[in-house]
Amino acid sequence: ENFYFFVISSDGYFGIGKMIEGKYQLINRNDYPPSSAILKKAQTNTIRAECIKSTLSLYVNDQLVDQQTDADLITGRVGLIAAALGLATEVVFDDFEVRGP
Repeated sequence: ENFYFFVISSDGYFGIGKMIEGKYQLINRNDYPPSSAILKKAQTNTIRAECIKSTLSLYVNDQLVDQQTDADLITGRVGLIAAALGLATEVVFDDFEVRGP
């Protein structure tokens, strides 16, 4: 399916992207930049993603780290994805909340 994604990594990188017809792409970026707002390694981060009309915003620990505009997808559902790229990783989601406009 087609969807937007908001990502942070345990080594401090972030991005906003989309999956369209089986192809992942970052929105307005070629790579994942670092942010000092992201706590590294085993520290806990609070993540907030907002999709308001065509504006996509990513907050980490109450700091805006990225904001992009894209109007390819106008409706959808919400989900969570966690990945470990060959490393032992523990990911815990707590207090997951979805709000409407």
